[in-house]
Amino acid sequence: MSLVTCRLSLMKKFTWPLQRLLDVTAQRETAARAAVFALAHAMVALRGRIAVLVSRRRELLDELARDGIERRMARQDFVMASADTLTKQTRALDAELADLAARRKAKMTELMQHRARRKLLENLRERALAQWRNEQNRQEQLQLDEAANIAFTRR
Repeated sequence: MSLVTCRLSLMKKFTWPLQRLLDVTAQRETAARAAVFALAHAMVALRGRIAVLVSRRRELLDELARDGIERRMARQDFVMASADTLTKQTRALDAELADLAARRKAKMTELMQHRARRKLLENLRERALAQWRNEQNRQEQLQLDEAANIAFTRR
């Protein structure tokens, strides 16, 4: 058996007792990131709907302004009621957008907490791994020294 084969057979596998916690934290971070993304996507869609309503309101009022006085008087009540309805719908969507923004901010805070926990656990794991490797190297060196002493004594 060569020295490399001997070394590989003697080395234990590194197991970290907090690995499951790290895995769960990473899963929670991924879920929080997906939730933030979904909320951001919903906000973009809502902003698009608001832009359409604002544009439609502006078109109605511009069209009314271009009409002649007689046609304007006939349509003014209808156009103003339609514009008022569009304004109310826009305000409702603005409130919904503010709610989504608040929920997104809360999810971002949660995401940052999960990310900080994950990084902390990863740092702890790296330290434990380095300590484990140092201990493995120390034990291997002790075994090599013992083997050398036995070989020297037998000569």
